[in-house]
Amino acid sequence: GGEPVERKGRAQFEVHGDLNKCICVAVGEDMTDNQVRVVLTWAEFPHSVVLCVKTPEGKIWKPPHDDKGDELGCTLLPNAELECVHAEGGYGPISVLLKKMLPGRYHIFAKCNPYKMAKGDVGWAQSNAQLTLFGGEQEALEWSGPTHFTHPKEGEAPWWDICFLDVDAKGCVKVRSFNELVEDEPGNRLTTVICKDINGKPVQGVKVLCQADTTAGSQETDETDEEGKLQVLLALAQYTVKVEKQGYINTAVRLMVDLEPSCCEVVVPMVRPEVFSQGQDLLCVLSWGGTDIAELHVETPGRLLKRPVGFEHEFASYDIPMTTPMQVMMGVWGRGYWALSPLSSHLSDGTPLRGR
Repeated sequence: GGEPVERKGRAQFEVHGDLNKCICVAVGEDMTDNQVRVVLTWAEFPHSVVLCVKTPEGKIWKPPHDDKGDELGCTLLPNAELECVHAEGGYGPISVLLKKMLPGRYHIFAKCNPYKMAKGDVGWAQSNAQLTLFGGEQEALEWSGPTHFTHPKEGEAPWWDICFLDVDAKGCVKVRSFNELVEDEPGNRLTTVICKDINGKPVQGVKVLCQADTTAGSQETDETDEEGKLQVLLALAQYTVKVEKQGYINTAVRLMVDLEPSCCEVVVPMVRPEVFSQGQDLLCVLSWGGTDIAELHVETPGRLLKRPVGFEHEFASYDIPMTTPMQVMMGVWGRGYWALSPLSSHLSDGTPLRGR
Protein backbone atom coordinates (compact mmCIF):
# COMPACT_ATOMS: atom_id res chain seq x y z
CA GLY A 1 0.00 0.00 0.00
CA GLY A 2 2.99 2.34 0.18
CA GLU A 3 4.81 4.23 -2.54
CA PRO A 4 6.67 2.13 -5.12
CA VAL A 5 10.36 1.71 -4.31
CA GLU A 6 12.91 1.31 -7.06
CA ARG A 7 15.19 -1.69 -6.65
CA LYS A 8 17.85 -3.08 -8.94
CA GLY A 9 18.83 -6.66 -9.66
CA ARG A 10 20.81 -8.61 -12.20
CA ALA A 11 20.75 -12.10 -13.68
CA GLN A 12 22.55 -13.91 -16.46
CA PHE A 13 21.20 -17.22 -17.75
CA GLU A 14 20.84 -19.54 -20.73
CA VAL A 15 17.70 -21.07 -22.24
CA HIS A 16 18.45 -24.07 -24.45
CA GLY A 17 18.59 -27.84 -24.37
CA ASP A 18 17.74 -29.42 -21.02
CA LEU A 19 18.54 -26.41 -18.85
CA ASN A 20 15.87 -25.17 -16.45
CA LYS A 21 13.93 -22.48 -18.29
CA CYS A 22 13.40 -20.36 -15.19
CA ILE A 23 15.46 -18.06 -13.02
CA CYS A 24 15.30 -16.16 -9.73
CA VAL A 25 16.57 -12.57 -9.89
CA ALA A 26 18.09 -11.11 -6.73
CA VAL A 27 16.97 -7.55 -5.90
CA GLY A 28 19.16 -5.66 -3.44
CA GLU A 29 17.78 -3.71 -0.49
CA ASP A 30 19.26 -0.42 0.74
CA MET A 31 22.47 -0.72 2.74
CA THR A 32 24.59 1.63 4.80
CA ASP A 33 28.18 2.50 3.98
CA ASN A 34 30.77 -0.28 4.21
CA GLN A 35 28.14 -3.03 3.94
CA VAL A 36 28.04 -5.82 1.34
CA ARG A 37 25.14 -8.19 0.67
CA VAL A 38 25.87 -11.69 -0.71
CA VAL A 39 22.86 -13.22 -2.51
CA LEU A 40 22.61 -16.68 -4.08
CA THR A 41 19.71 -17.62 -6.37
CA TRP A 42 19.02 -20.51 -8.73
CA ALA A 43 16.24 -22.17 -10.72
CA GLU A 44 13.47 -24.60 -9.66
CA PHE A 45 16.04 -27.35 -9.11
CA PRO A 46 18.03 -28.40 -7.11
CA HIS A 47 16.15 -28.07 -3.83
CA SER A 48 18.99 -28.65 -1.36
CA VAL A 49 21.44 -25.70 -1.44
CA VAL A 50 23.61 -24.03 1.19
CA LEU A 51 25.65 -20.83 1.02
CA CYS A 52 28.82 -20.42 3.13
CA VAL A 53 30.61 -17.14 3.82
CA LYS A 54 33.82 -17.31 5.84
CA THR A 55 34.65 -13.99 7.47
CA PRO A 56 37.55 -12.86 9.71
CA GLU A 57 35.17 -13.55 12.64
CA GLY A 58 33.96 -17.00 11.61
CA LYS A 59 31.73 -18.77 9.09
CA ILE A 60 28.10 -17.89 8.32
CA TRP A 61 26.12 -20.83 6.94
CA LYS A 62 23.09 -23.03 7.37
CA PRO A 63 22.78 -26.72 6.39
CA PRO A 64 20.33 -27.56 3.57
CA HIS A 65 16.78 -28.60 4.47
CA ASP A 66 17.34 -32.29 3.83
CA ASP A 67 20.48 -32.48 5.97
CA LYS A 68 19.78 -35.16 8.59
CA GLY A 69 22.93 -34.47 10.60
CA ASP A 70 23.25 -32.62 13.88
CA GLU A 71 25.00 -29.53 12.47
CA LEU A 72 22.98 -26.38 13.09
CA GLY A 73 25.27 -24.01 11.24
CA CYS A 74 25.90 -20.39 12.21
CA THR A 75 23.46 -17.63 11.28
CA LEU A 76 24.82 -14.64 13.21
CA LEU A 77 28.23 -13.07 13.90
CA PRO A 78 29.04 -9.61 15.28
CA ASN A 79 29.45 -8.18 11.76
CA ALA A 80 27.64 -10.71 9.55
CA GLU A 81 24.10 -12.08 9.45
CA LEU A 82 22.19 -14.74 7.53
CA GLU A 83 19.24 -12.59 6.41
CA CYS A 84 17.18 -14.88 4.22
CA VAL A 85 16.99 -18.64 3.63
CA HIS A 86 14.85 -20.23 0.91
CA ALA A 87 11.83 -22.30 1.85
CA GLU A 88 11.56 -25.95 0.85
CA GLY A 89 12.10 -26.16 -2.89
CA GLY A 90 14.15 -24.21 -5.38
CA TYR A 91 14.85 -20.66 -6.53
CA GLY A 92 16.26 -19.22 -3.30
CA PRO A 93 17.29 -16.64 -2.40
CA ILE A 94 19.88 -17.13 0.32
CA SER A 95 21.21 -13.79 1.54
CA VAL A 96 24.10 -12.93 3.88
CA LEU A 97 24.61 -9.31 5.00
CA LEU A 98 28.17 -8.30 5.80
CA LYS A 99 27.43 -5.41 8.15
CA LYS A 100 30.99 -4.09 8.18
CA MET A 101 33.88 -5.09 5.93
CA LEU A 102 36.67 -6.02 8.32
CA PRO A 103 40.34 -6.23 7.30
CA GLY A 104 41.17 -9.79 6.32
CA ARG A 105 39.83 -12.44 3.96
CA TYR A 106 36.26 -13.44 3.14
CA HIS A 107 35.68 -16.74 1.33
CA ILE A 108 32.39 -17.37 -0.46
CA PHE A 109 31.34 -20.83 -1.61
CA ALA A 110 28.20 -22.97 -1.86
CA LYS A 111 27.06 -26.58 -1.96
CA CYS A 112 24.14 -28.41 -3.51
CA ASN A 113 22.84 -31.94 -3.34
CA PRO A 114 21.74 -32.83 -6.89
CA TYR A 115 18.01 -33.26 -7.45
CA LYS A 116 17.27 -36.74 -8.81
CA MET A 117 14.98 -36.88 -11.81
CA ALA A 118 14.09 -39.62 -14.29
CA LYS A 119 16.15 -37.99 -17.02
CA GLY A 120 19.15 -37.49 -14.74
CA ASP A 121 20.39 -35.57 -11.72
CA VAL A 122 20.13 -31.77 -11.67
CA GLY A 123 23.15 -30.16 -10.01
CA TRP A 124 25.07 -26.92 -10.34
CA ALA A 125 25.70 -27.28 -14.08
CA GLN A 126 21.94 -27.29 -14.81
CA SER A 127 20.85 -24.92 -12.04
CA ASN A 128 21.08 -21.43 -13.61
CA ALA A 129 22.60 -20.46 -10.23
CA GLN A 130 23.94 -16.93 -9.73
CA LEU A 131 25.74 -15.16 -6.92
CA THR A 132 25.53 -11.38 -6.69
CA LEU A 133 27.53 -9.05 -4.45
CA PHE A 134 25.62 -5.85 -3.73
CA GLY A 135 27.57 -2.84 -2.47
CA GLY A 136 30.60 -2.94 -4.73
CA GLU A 137 29.66 0.44 -6.18
CA GLN A 138 30.58 2.22 -2.93
CA GLU A 139 33.53 4.56 -3.44
CA ALA A 140 34.87 3.93 0.07
CA LEU A 141 35.38 0.23 -0.71
CA GLU A 142 37.46 0.95 -3.85
CA TRP A 143 36.10 -2.33 -5.18
CA SER A 144 38.37 -4.26 -7.55
CA GLY A 145 36.95 -7.27 -9.36
CA PRO A 146 33.57 -8.75 -10.37
CA THR A 147 30.33 -8.51 -8.40
CA HIS A 148 28.37 -11.20 -10.27
CA PHE A 149 29.08 -14.90 -10.81
CA THR A 150 27.17 -17.50 -12.82
CA HIS A 151 27.28 -21.24 -12.22
CA PRO A 152 30.02 -23.35 -13.87
CA LYS A 153 28.56 -25.01 -16.95
CA GLU A 154 30.40 -28.31 -16.58
CA GLY A 155 31.13 -30.74 -13.78
CA GLU A 156 29.24 -32.77 -11.19
CA ALA A 157 31.14 -31.90 -7.98
CA PRO A 158 28.91 -30.70 -5.10
CA TRP A 159 30.95 -27.66 -3.99
CA TRP A 160 30.97 -24.38 -5.92
CA ASP A 161 34.10 -22.42 -4.95
CA ILE A 162 33.19 -18.86 -5.91
CA CYS A 163 35.63 -16.18 -4.71
CA PHE A 164 37.78 -14.48 -2.08
CA LEU A 165 37.17 -10.93 -0.88
CA ASP A 166 40.48 -9.60 0.44
CA VAL A 167 40.02 -6.43 2.52
CA ASP A 168 43.07 -4.33 3.38
CA ALA A 169 43.60 -2.08 6.41
CA LYS A 170 42.00 0.87 4.58
CA GLY A 171 38.85 -1.13 3.82
CA CYS A 172 39.55 -1.54 0.10
CA VAL A 173 38.13 -4.76 -1.38
CA LYS A 174 39.90 -6.93 -3.96
CA VAL A 175 37.98 -9.85 -5.46
CA ARG A 176 39.76 -13.06 -6.43
CA SER A 177 37.51 -15.22 -8.59
CA PHE A 178 37.63 -19.04 -8.70
CA ASN A 179 34.17 -19.98 -10.02
CA GLU A 180 34.85 -23.72 -10.18
CA LEU A 181 33.30 -26.95 -8.94
CA VAL A 182 35.35 -29.02 -6.49
CA GLU A 183 34.84 -32.33 -4.68
CA ASP A 184 35.85 -31.24 -1.15
CA GLU A 185 34.83 -28.25 0.94
CA PRO A 186 36.89 -25.22 -0.19
CA GLY A 187 39.08 -23.24 2.15
CA ASN A 188 41.18 -26.04 3.68
CA ARG A 189 44.60 -27.53 2.96
CA LEU A 190 46.35 -30.63 4.19
CA THR A 191 49.37 -29.29 6.08
CA THR A 192 52.46 -31.14 7.31
CA VAL A 193 54.34 -30.21 10.49
CA ILE A 194 57.79 -31.85 10.77
CA CYS A 195 59.78 -31.89 14.02
CA LYS A 196 63.54 -32.59 13.81
CA ASP A 197 66.44 -32.24 16.20
CA ILE A 198 69.57 -30.23 15.40
CA ASN A 199 71.14 -33.29 13.77
CA GLY A 200 68.26 -33.60 11.32
CA LYS A 201 66.71 -36.66 12.99
CA PRO A 202 62.90 -36.88 13.40
CA VAL A 203 61.44 -36.46 16.87
CA GLN A 204 58.41 -38.63 17.65
CA GLY A 205 55.65 -37.85 20.13
CA VAL A 206 55.91 -34.06 19.96
CA LYS A 207 52.69 -32.33 21.00
CA VAL A 208 51.78 -29.85 18.26
CA LEU A 209 49.31 -26.98 18.60
CA CYS A 210 48.23 -25.03 15.49
CA GLN A 211 46.59 -21.79 16.62
CA ALA A 212 45.03 -19.54 13.96
CA ASP A 213 45.44 -15.78 14.21
CA THR A 214 41.70 -15.29 13.64
CA THR A 215 38.68 -17.06 15.04
CA ALA A 216 37.84 -18.15 11.49
CA GLY A 217 40.71 -20.63 11.56
CA SER A 218 40.77 -23.85 13.50
CA GLN A 219 42.90 -24.91 16.44
CA GLU A 220 44.33 -28.39 16.07
CA THR A 221 46.33 -30.43 18.59
CA ASP A 222 47.98 -33.79 18.00
CA GLU A 223 51.37 -35.59 18.18
CA THR A 224 54.02 -36.37 15.58
CA ASP A 225 54.51 -39.94 14.32
CA GLU A 226 57.71 -42.03 14.13
CA GLU A 227 58.87 -39.90 11.18
CA GLY A 228 58.46 -36.74 13.23
CA LYS A 229 55.47 -35.71 11.07
CA LEU A 230 51.94 -34.59 11.73
CA GLN A 231 49.45 -34.05 8.92
CA VAL A 232 46.42 -31.94 9.70
CA LEU A 233 43.67 -30.31 7.64
CA LEU A 234 43.74 -26.58 8.34
CA ALA A 235 41.59 -23.70 7.17
CA LEU A 236 43.33 -21.05 5.07
CA ALA A 237 44.81 -18.64 7.61
CA GLN A 238 48.00 -17.61 9.38
CA TYR A 239 49.00 -19.83 12.29
CA THR A 240 51.38 -20.01 15.20
CA VAL A 241 52.63 -23.60 15.50
CA LYS A 242 53.71 -24.43 19.06
CA VAL A 243 55.54 -27.65 19.91
CA GLU A 244 56.17 -29.27 23.29
CA LYS A 245 57.98 -32.44 24.37
CA GLN A 246 59.69 -33.36 27.60
CA GLY A 247 63.47 -32.99 27.31
CA TYR A 248 63.26 -30.30 24.62
CA ILE A 249 62.88 -26.53 24.68
CA ASN A 250 59.33 -25.39 23.84
CA THR A 251 59.38 -23.77 20.41
CA ALA A 252 56.97 -21.80 18.21
CA VAL A 253 57.14 -21.00 14.50
CA ARG A 254 54.88 -19.17 12.05
CA LEU A 255 52.93 -20.89 9.28
CA MET A 256 50.89 -19.49 6.38
CA VAL A 257 48.24 -21.86 5.01
CA ASP A 258 47.13 -20.51 1.65
CA LEU A 259 46.51 -21.60 -1.92
CA GLU A 260 50.13 -20.73 -2.62
CA PRO A 261 52.84 -21.82 -2.11
CA SER A 262 52.25 -25.34 -3.41
CA CYS A 263 54.34 -26.74 -0.53
CA CYS A 264 52.27 -26.51 2.63
CA GLU A 265 54.57 -27.71 5.39
CA VAL A 266 56.76 -26.33 8.12
CA VAL A 267 59.82 -27.77 9.91
CA VAL A 268 60.20 -27.07 13.62
CA PRO A 269 63.72 -27.43 15.13
CA MET A 270 63.79 -29.37 18.40
CA VAL A 271 66.62 -28.34 20.76
CA ARG A 272 67.62 -29.85 24.10
CA PRO A 273 68.47 -27.45 26.97
CA GLU A 274 71.88 -29.07 27.54
CA VAL A 275 73.04 -27.75 24.17
CA PHE A 276 73.64 -24.42 25.87
CA SER A 277 76.61 -24.69 28.21
CA GLN A 278 76.90 -21.00 29.03
CA GLY A 279 74.62 -18.01 29.20
CA GLN A 280 76.22 -16.37 26.16
CA ASP A 281 75.59 -19.30 23.76
CA LEU A 282 73.48 -18.58 20.70
CA LEU A 283 71.87 -21.08 18.34
CA CYS A 284 70.88 -19.95 14.83
CA VAL A 285 68.69 -22.41 12.91
CA LEU A 286 67.16 -22.00 9.46
CA SER A 287 64.38 -24.46 8.57
CA TRP A 288 61.94 -24.71 5.68
CA GLY A 289 59.49 -27.04 3.98
CA GLY A 290 59.87 -28.76 0.64
CA THR A 291 63.00 -30.03 -1.08
CA ASP A 292 64.64 -26.78 -2.17
CA ILE A 293 68.21 -25.98 -1.09
CA ALA A 294 68.90 -22.94 1.06
CA GLU A 295 72.07 -21.31 2.35
CA LEU A 296 72.53 -19.75 5.76
CA HIS A 297 75.25 -17.15 6.37
CA VAL A 298 76.35 -16.22 9.89
CA GLU A 299 78.76 -13.32 10.25
CA THR A 300 80.51 -12.73 13.58
CA PRO A 301 83.04 -10.02 14.49
CA GLY A 302 85.86 -12.29 13.37
CA ARG A 303 84.45 -14.62 10.74
CA LEU A 304 81.83 -15.15 8.05
CA LEU A 305 80.72 -18.78 7.96
CA LYS A 306 78.52 -20.24 5.25
CA ARG A 307 77.40 -23.57 3.89
CA PRO A 308 78.04 -24.00 0.14
CA VAL A 309 74.98 -25.05 -1.84
CA GLY A 310 75.17 -28.70 -2.96
CA PHE A 311 77.55 -29.92 -0.22
CA GLU A 312 75.94 -31.84 2.59
CA HIS A 313 78.97 -32.30 4.84
CA GLU A 314 81.24 -29.38 4.09
CA PHE A 315 81.16 -25.72 4.85
CA ALA A 316 83.42 -22.83 3.96
CA SER A 317 84.63 -19.80 5.84
CA TYR A 318 86.78 -16.82 5.15
CA ASP A 319 90.33 -17.18 6.51
CA ILE A 320 89.98 -14.64 9.28
CA PRO A 321 91.21 -15.21 12.84
CA MET A 322 88.34 -16.78 14.71
CA THR A 323 86.97 -15.03 17.77
CA THR A 324 83.94 -17.27 18.36
CA PRO A 325 83.98 -21.08 18.04
CA MET A 326 81.23 -22.40 15.76
CA GLN A 327 79.72 -25.73 14.86
CA VAL A 328 77.70 -26.37 11.71
CA MET A 329 74.71 -28.71 11.94
CA MET A 330 73.49 -30.57 8.87
CA GLY A 331 70.15 -32.18 8.18
CA VAL A 332 67.41 -32.37 5.62
CA TRP A 333 65.04 -29.36 5.81
CA GLY A 334 67.22 -27.63 8.33
CA ARG A 335 70.59 -25.90 8.50
CA GLY A 336 72.02 -24.23 11.54
CA TYR A 337 75.09 -22.67 13.08
CA TRP A 338 75.93 -22.90 16.71
CA ALA A 339 77.83 -19.95 18.16
CA LEU A 340 79.28 -20.50 21.63
CA SER A 341 81.15 -18.21 23.94
CA PRO A 342 84.96 -18.10 23.33
CA LEU A 343 85.66 -19.72 26.69
CA SER A 344 83.89 -22.95 25.81
CA SER A 345 85.63 -25.56 23.67
CA HIS A 346 83.47 -28.57 24.58
CA LEU A 347 79.79 -29.33 24.84
CA SER A 348 78.29 -29.86 28.25
CA ASP A 349 78.55 -33.65 27.76
CA GLY A 350 82.29 -33.44 26.99
CA THR A 351 82.02 -33.66 23.19
CA PRO A 352 84.72 -31.44 21.59
CA LEU A 353 83.60 -28.68 19.25
CA ARG A 354 84.35 -28.86 15.55
CA GLY A 355 85.43 -25.24 15.32
CA ARG A 356 87.11 -24.41 11.99
